Amino acid sequence: MVIQSYPRLTVVSLALSLELALSSILPAIAISPSTQQQDSQPSPQLALTQRRSRLRFKVPGIRPSRRLEGGIARGGCGVDNAKKIQMKALLPDSNIGLTTAEKPTFFVQISPTSVEEGKFLLLNAKGNEIIYEKTFPLTKTGGVTSFTLPDDADALEVGKEYTWELIVNCDPYDNVGNPRVQGSIKRLQPSQKLASDLAKASMRDRVAVYAEAGYWYNSLKTLADLRSTNPNDSTLMNDWYDLLESAGLSQVAKEPLL
Repeated sequence: MVIQSYPRLTVVSLALSLELALSSILPAIAISPSTQQQDSQPSPQLALTQRRSRLRFKVPGIRPSRRLEGGIARGGCGVDNAKKIQMKALLPDSNIGLTTAEKPTFFVQISPTSVEEGKFLLLNAKGNEIIYEKTFPLTKTGGVTSFTLPDDADALEVGKEYTWELIVNCDPYDNVGNPRVQGSIKRLQPSQKLASDLAKASMRDRVAVYAEAGYWYNSLKTLADLRSTNPNDSTLMNDWYDLLESAGLSQVAKEPLL
């Protein structure tokens, strides 16, 4: 007698078909391009951490040609006869910085003052020859102020070091007693790598590119411009703090940018 087995064969065939169908679908889900793309995208917090970890100023191994006063004010006129003016140049501990700019910007922290006028001096490396001199108005609000070499000043020469001073003119006739800060600057031609990196970077990323290459004045000016354009951007405020802290300037990092 012959036993009919067609129903069993049908069940086995259906099971095999189902198994093959699942095996073809599951790998496709596991390697879905959209899933891979999501996995490769860092979280917003991770992206911020990575960005801030890059924003560290790399101090170049250079020293100014002459001994300066550490970027802290010397001189002794008071504010409303109550306290002395406090000043600090925004420079690394070496008190010298590099720039690629023909006419760079110099940053100084100044305490609140009723004095209405400041003076900027650009001198040779030895500090015994004035190359450029200019007075400019001061605000009464304390904070970080800046001075950019204007159109009537000669461009800095490539490969040449300069000394600069910013003076608070408490007494226009007292060139010695007025509080002042000093710093040094040297202009260099950017390397091909730096020029290439800058060309590919956004304005925000250029801050980190300059900092990594050791160009202090460029990194500070670029970030200050971004903050002025976007005053409520907390990321830029954090970048400013990180950059100054990496150069030993955490004590002035939270001062308002005037």
